[in-house]
Amino acid sequence: MTEGITYKIKIQRGDTLIEIEGDKEFVENKYNELADTLQQARLEAPNGASLTDSSTSRSPRGSKRAGGKRAVTGPKTVELGIDKQKLQAFYNTKSPGGHEEKFAVFCYYLKENHDLNEVTVDEVFTCYRLLNVRGPEAWTQKFRDAKSRKSWFNKGSEQGKYAISTIGEEFVIHDLPSKPVKEEK
Repeated sequence: MTEGITYKIKIQRGDTLIEIEGDKEFVENKYNELADTLQQARLEAPNGASLTDSSTSRSPRGSKRAGGKRAVTGPKTVELGIDKQKLQAFYNTKSPGGHEEKFAVFCYYLKENHDLNEVTVDEVFTCYRLLNVRGPEAWTQKFRDAKSRKSWFNKGSEQGKYAISTIGEEFVIHDLPSKPVKEEK
């Protein structure tokens, strides 16, 4: 009597959605396999932490708060031993315009003066803070934009790290400050 009937089960937890569809026996078997796998994962979680504990599982975009909204986690300052006056003088000499130019200037400075061949958003954020310059809303996106649109950065050796490219270095060295447009009289 169950021939031709399709069974379907849908399980959603947070952003994860699992759908199983088929005949009754298939759906029951897959459901039981999934339940066993989840039970085993709970048993293997470090220090008895649950699978949803933020200490063992973090979203790169921030953790969820009550009501399903994500908490915004922004960059943080890090200790780099930067001489604020030297950074300010270099920044003023180059006079970067938009955030992509500022990222290139800061990354070039960190590479040349602090041997940081790869940088993170935190290190660029630290430069912004030292100079009291307002930063962008989407920090990582600025790296991505400058990488894809202008080829000023390359992917670093780890996720979240970027290296200024030769094109980016050439831009900072030769194209900044931007030449002022002369007005015709």
